[in-house]
Amino acid sequence: MKNKRHEAKKASKEALVRSAIMLFPTKGLNVSLDELCAHAGYSRGAFYVHFKNREELQMEVVEREVNTWLDNLFGSGILSNEKELSNLVLKFVADLCDGRYPVSKESGLRPHQLLEMCSRSERIRKAYLKIMQTSMERIQRIIELSQGKGLIRKDLDAGQISSLLLYLSVGVHTMYDLDYPIDFSGNTKTLLRLFNPQNGALD
Repeated sequence: MKNKRHEAKKASKEALVRSAIMLFPTKGLNVSLDELCAHAGYSRGAFYVHFKNREELQMEVVEREVNTWLDNLFGSGILSNEKELSNLVLKFVADLCDGRYPVSKESGLRPHQLLEMCSRSERIRKAYLKIMQTSMERIQRIIELSQGKGLIRKDLDAGQISSLLLYLSVGVHTMYDLDYPIDFSGNTKTLLRLFNPQNGALD
């Protein structure tokens, strides 16, 4: 009996989060709780069983969606995945184009909505920045591994590359969301050539 109650509670929370992800793009962040709950198939009371307010729901959406995707991209755990940098870049592009990237028009939460959440809530802003910092650390580790294999220029600082790639990815998903024409194939090849050891050392 206890397990059934636990599963039912888990299912109701999941339904509310999924409904938020589906409704935010079309209805906006201020979608009424009544509409959100109706879409999920639960009463408004069920909402308050799981969340104190909208901020908590939005926090759940951001942390779950972004972290789930990142764990899939990197592998669970900060050092668990030893993918080469080229594979990481190609997977990011593929996920963005295929709608698996969690902050894009195809997947639900839009870039401007994520920024709006951060501007409304200091708690969400700090959580998102923490996610970005962890991502930079994970990227840096992959770069260091690639440098160790001679696949990436060793004269470039891994931390600096990591930061630049993260800034670039945020810019790319924003431009893509605005329907700006992006040559993903050409841009990706050019980016990877910049890190190729055959390019030589910096002056």
